[in-house]
Amino acid sequence: MENKEKEPLFRGVLVDVYPAGEGEICRHRGAVAVLCQYQGKIPLVRQYRYAQGKECVELPAGKLEAGEDPKECARRELFEETGLSAGKLEELGVYCSSPDVLEEKMHLYWAEDLSLGQARPDEGEFLEGEFWELPRLKDALRRGEIRDAKTLCALFLAREKGLLSL
Repeated sequence: MENKEKEPLFRGVLVDVYPAGEGEICRHRGAVAVLCQYQGKIPLVRQYRYAQGKECVELPAGKLEAGEDPKECARRELFEETGLSAGKLEELGVYCSSPDVLEEKMHLYWAEDLSLGQARPDEGEFLEGEFWELPRLKDALRRGEIRDAKTLCALFLAREKGLLSL
C-alpha cells in the first residue's frame, strides 16, 4: 500500500493519518465486538461517545493491542465490560466501517458457554453494562435507537447464521 512508506500527517491516540492518493487515510490497529445471549438476555454497554455527543448503546467491544489475536481481545473485552467469560467464541465476520478513509478492521464474535463474574472496565473507561431482553432490543432497533455499526452488523450476521432470533 502506498501510504506505508510515507510519514504520517498526524499521530493520534487512536489513529494516525497518512497521505493517500488525493486524500488521507486513518491507520488503526483494529478492534473487536462480542455478541452473546446470557440467560435469555443480550449484554450491551452504555457509553458516552464524544464524536456523537451522547451516550450510545452498543456491544461490548475494544481495540486490539499491538500484535494481539482478535479472539483473545474479544475474550478480554467481554469480561472487562460485562463480567462474562466465554468458553467458546465463533467468528461472525469482519467488516471495514469506512474503507475509503479508515484502515480499521472490526472482528465480530459470537460467544457461548458463558459464566458471569465481576466486570472490570479499563481505568478511565466509563461505561455501564446492561442485559437487555430481546423484545426491548427489537423495539430499540425498530425505533432507530441503536445506530452503532458494529452492533447492527453483529446482530444481522448472528440472525443470518441462526444464532439469534430477531
